[in-house]
Amino acid sequence: MAGIKQTIAPATSPITLTQAKDHMYVTISDDDTLIQAMIDTATKQTENYTGLQLVDATYVQALDVWSDTIEMLKNPVSSITSIKYYDENDALQTLPATDFILDDFSVPNRLVKDVDATLPTIKDKPNAIEITFVAGQTTIDAPLLSYIKIQVATFYENREEFNAMKMNEHPDRFTIRLLDAYKVSLV
Repeated sequence: MAGIKQTIAPATSPITLTQAKDHMYVTISDDDTLIQAMIDTATKQTENYTGLQLVDATYVQALDVWSDTIEMLKNPVSSITSIKYYDENDALQTLPATDFILDDFSVPNRLVKDVDATLPTIKDKPNAIEITFVAGQTTIDAPLLSYIKIQVATFYENREEFNAMKMNEHPDRFTIRLLDAYKVSLV
């Protein structure tokens, strides 16, 4: 069993307030707070749909038992901060960084146990292993940024939930297809 929590949120957004306003031809500053909230919402929607972390954030992924291959639940992983575990005496210990190798070529990214590493015995309890890591895109591809801009504009123009009549005007929601090539499938 594995779980994940974000411990440090991104310091920036994938698009700026100015970029969103330019896309929507908004020149007033009255709605800046609202538009920023919409950028945050569209970003989270994009990340949830694709499984990607767009801007660097820190996560802790918890596991109950060791595995020779650990699939990372947020991608792409840019660095592993630490791998900690609770030993048989329930004391938190740090695993040497060389015991696992980050495979950032595979999608999703994964940690692979070094062939020479011997994994220690852990306490039999939930979340006995904690992997702290940073995930985020080095550069964000244009289709992902375009999707966020389109979603922000859609939220701004339609501040209420889409009703049945409006949904008929957008039956396929083609914009979501911009994200399909980026979707990470976790096994």
